[in-house]
Amino acid sequence: MTADSIPLIEAGTSGGRPALHAEGSWSWISWPNRHAPGGREQHRGGRITLRQGGTPLAVGEIIAADLATWESDVHQALAQVAPWARVLSILSAVPNYETSARHALTYGERAAEGDEDAADWLNRNSTADERAAAGAGSGEPAFGLPPVTETRFPVLASSIAERQEREAARCRMVALAAAPAPRPDLGPTWVRTDDPDERLDAWLALQLLHGWRASANQRDALVTGARETGLTETAISDATGLARTTLARITAD
Repeated sequence: MTADSIPLIEAGTSGGRPALHAEGSWSWISWPNRHAPGGREQHRGGRITLRQGGTPLAVGEIIAADLATWESDVHQALAQVAPWARVLSILSAVPNYETSARHALTYGERAAEGDEDAADWLNRNSTADERAAAGAGSGEPAFGLPPVTETRFPVLASSIAERQEREAARCRMVALAAAPAPRPDLGPTWVRTDDPDERLDAWLALQLLHGWRASANQRDALVTGARETGLTETAISDATGLARTTLARITAD
């Protein structure tokens, strides 16, 4: 039996497959034997991988002596994930945003030292507005030509990193709003694909906390924006639970 036809979310497709789906098969699971260096243990069972399109998100090892038991255990493990499928789908982009932000800062330093490959990465991964803002004129126009413009790569890198971090924050806030419960109860089966020591439920809980913080950081801007639309302090207080004295302080700043 293989689990590569089990969808967890129907909305959106990638390569003709459901956006979030499970893959795996029942055969053998092996890992290093702690009691016999160089040796390996083997058990009947199989690894199930959760994927967003072609991107692996988490893996679960399910040991079972026979195929029927394995199939039953797989469906139970997936049933725990199912309520969180849309949240996981939303958060699947976060690791790439985080990686891009780190790369931008690293390449910013290298480009400033003359690394052409790093400069090329920054130019390819930046917007026209970011490149324009990072440009610095050097010298005066000569012979009717415009002044030479040099790119301040650390500035460009910071702009790219900040944009990637904003996108990650946006995903986390949307995921927080979509969360079916405060606590992700996925069980101990699932671990992160890129960090087997990190349980999926712990990573998911951390992302929701980041989403809550990002939402909280928007408080003052949201209150000010609401006040500017003409909403009364009473209406805003009723919607937010904030005291009028707090609202007055926010709008006065």
